[in-house]
Amino acid sequence: MSREVSTPDADQAPDRSRFGELHTRTYEMELLVSGAVVFGLLQLPGVLGPAFERFHASLSGGLRLLGGAAQSYVTMVLWVLIATFVLHLVLRAYWIGLLGLESVFKQGVRSERVKLQTGPLTFQTYQRKLGSLAQVIDRTDDRCSLLFSFGFLIVGIFVYSVLVVTAAVAVAVGLSHLVLGGRHISTLFWLALAVFVMLQPTANFLDKRLGPRVRPGGVPARLLGWLVSVAFVTSPMRWMGITVLTLSSNLSPARVSAAVITVCCLLGAGHVAGVFAQRGLVHVGSLSYFPLGLREQGIDPDHYRDRRAEGMGRSGSPSVQSVLVAEPYLELMVPYVPRRHNNLVRSACPELPLLRHEGLTIGRGIADSKAGAAAACIGSLFTVQLDGEVLAEPHWDFTVEPGNRLPAVVSFVPMSGLPRGRHELEVLVPGRHAKVGDPDLERHVIPFWR
Repeated sequence: MSREVSTPDADQAPDRSRFGELHTRTYEMELLVSGAVVFGLLQLPGVLGPAFERFHASLSGGLRLLGGAAQSYVTMVLWVLIATFVLHLVLRAYWIGLLGLESVFKQGVRSERVKLQTGPLTFQTYQRKLGSLAQVIDRTDDRCSLLFSFGFLIVGIFVYSVLVVTAAVAVAVGLSHLVLGGRHISTLFWLALAVFVMLQPTANFLDKRLGPRVRPGGVPARLLGWLVSVAFVTSPMRWMGITVLTLSSNLSPARVSAAVITVCCLLGAGHVAGVFAQRGLVHVGSLSYFPLGLREQGIDPDHYRDRRAEGMGRSGSPSVQSVLVAEPYLELMVPYVPRRHNNLVRSACPELPLLRHEGLTIGRGIADSKAGAAAACIGSLFTVQLDGEVLAEPHWDFTVEPGNRLPAVVSFVPMSGLPRGRHELEVLVPGRHAKVGDPDLERHVIPFWR
């Protein structure tokens, strides 16, 4: 016994998918996926933050600019996705509450009683703006489904953007090393990025202007078709075009574009505000008698490795093991920050050979037979005082800070002979804008007790 299965004509796209019966139950899948996505995304900032900090701390120059852009971009993407799916969960919770109302009060809003409780104009406004309980339930369900689709549209846009930025970085680094000796990476990056971004709108513009005029099968038509095909393959339409076209053809294209632009603007504004708040440039409160920073006064947790959050620590901040030192040596670590230290080391120790090639390196690179001399030269950039007396030529060795794994140099200051009580270690290190001839020293005061 056989069963005939009707199939749509090969040249005619079906109006509905095979899963039409699931359309009334999409909320179940939406809640499951949204909850799982929110749970997973909330774990990522704590994992990616220290990893990016380690990566960013090892860069300087153009590579540091690209690394900082990548860190900012991924951070913004994560938080906008978290906000999108949290909002979806909130709307779904509201929708479930409305369903509960409908199950208890099947008649919904009783208009005759509302008339007695309000004036005529208020009643008309309620009817016109709110509608019935059933209408609100349906509208909320539609908005949840649209928000869910919109959330994954944003995901697709950001994933595509990450791929484009990665490709632009690869092209820039490759051309820089092959043609320009490792220079002008930033300029090449922006040029490559502009080509990737403008390819799709340029192809669409030329197709709208020239497509109706060219002769089919001719050389101009073939060139235009090749350009459109390349633009399609390299654009996000290949992966999320059906979502974009469905939204833009059923809703106002201007509203869809405005929603995407609004999300991106809010994303950028939120990231900038977060950076300002993290650096102490923006603060709200009434701490009138509390200092803005603890670097030079007070007990700064960044100065004590046992008080830092797991895997965290401010780049460039010297630290000791604890505020209470019972060991015979005070273990002073100062991070090695290439953007601050490399040029100063070249100027202070011009005969010192490189221990590694800069930029992208494949293989082990240069032998590190002069590691001790390099550590001593980096350490010579710092001035260390204990209770007001400068330490005479402390010995420095290379290490990595525990937890965040940042590259650093370490010196062990003997504690023998120090009386019990409070002591003060003062460390002067090159600042954020340090350069040859103007080290722009940062002062770090690290109190500790014996």
